[in-house]
Amino acid sequence: KSSKDSRSEGGVGVLRLHASGCNEADANDFAEAFHALLVTASVAKPAARRLSGALHELLNNVHEHAGDDVEGLGAFEVLDREAWMVVADSGRGVLGGYLESPLPKKPVGPEEALKWAVVDHRSRTGDPDRGTGFQTVIQSVRSLDGCIRVRSDAASIELEQQADQSRFLLREQGQLRGFVVSVLLRW
Repeated sequence: KSSKDSRSEGGVGVLRLHASGCNEADANDFAEAFHALLVTASVAKPAARRLSGALHELLNNVHEHAGDDVEGLGAFEVLDREAWMVVADSGRGVLGGYLESPLPKKPVGPEEALKWAVVDHRSRTGDPDRGTGFQTVIQSVRSLDGCIRVRSDAASIELEQQADQSRFLLREQGQLRGFVVSVLLRW
């Protein structure tokens, strides 16, 4: 892992995630660069802190949930009144994570697995104190008008957030190996 695996210049940042896991210092620096750009772009400091924390959480989730020998990518771009961030991996996907879990009941397909993870906050460990990662991301986006799209296996789920209204859209998709979370924000 070298500093060449993380770049942030202008309003763009890219971080390569290695199979051996996300280097905590690199993840911290990357999330802090995103935070600084958000604040410079006039996002309120509490919202910028929540959003950079959500990015950090997603980066750490790759190592924790994607499986062994997985590569991934984190990226962001901050423009004048808009920003996006994405974290993606080539891992086992959300359904694969649940199927390999100790849970006695498993989701019947990728759409149900995404709903369990994103909407219901069900941990694949069965621990009721876990599984709150997407809840953190969703709460971060709710502070601004934004959209979250989570794509894994043969399904996607999207949260559209405008003012005080939000809705989840669950869709069948073509097969995708791994997991992709993308967030678009406007203020």
